Amino acid sequence: MLHRCVPFLLALILCGCASMSAVSAVSGTAVNGVLSMFQGKELSLPIGLDPTLYSVQKALRNLGLEVDTLVKEKNRYYVQFNNEKLHGNMQLDRETLKLTTLFVQVRAAVVRNESVEKAVLQAVEKATKKVSRRSTFSYRGYLYMYEKPDSKSKKVAWLRRGSMVKFDPVLSNKEWVQVKLPSNKKGFVKVKTARLKR
Repeated sequence: MLHRCVPFLLALILCGCASMSAVSAVSGTAVNGVLSMFQGKELSLPIGLDPTLYSVQKALRNLGLEVDTLVKEKNRYYVQFNNEKLHGNMQLDRETLKLTTLFVQVRAAVVRNESVEKAVLQAVEKATKKVSRRSTFSYRGYLYMYEKPDSKSKKVAWLRRGSMVKFDPVLSNKEWVQVKLPSNKKGFVKVKTARLKR
């Protein structure tokens, strides 16, 4: 998984490929800051990917949070949740049909909040114990996000109406805004229907 590999790759670059003068020019604080960008907590659960996604939604709601953006890829979901204090990202990976790994990272401003990460994972683990065959993620109140500022383009994600997310207006088309997705891609949504908060 990328969040596991990047610190190792960064260490290789700093130690093996760069000259000593370049390494000495990088402060310890800067290196720690870059490494902390990829830190978070991880948990593997003995249930499938879709029941885990349902458990994530239920757990976040129990904590007074919501899934704001959701991206589905093959064998993976990306989830983002925010409020006035917290900014969180989750990645759900299918390891097998009955094994899913969750990675969560939560920040308050620029500082990682490990205690919230731990609480989120505990809440998800607890929610998985009440999953039934009919338990599915509820898309009620969600809008499609598109690859381009055009509703005929490819659907790339879901966005909860009224979410608190970072967005940029589309200069060529004032009806649309561009949102950075938790998968590090971009999605577009109509500003009036989304009712977004900054």
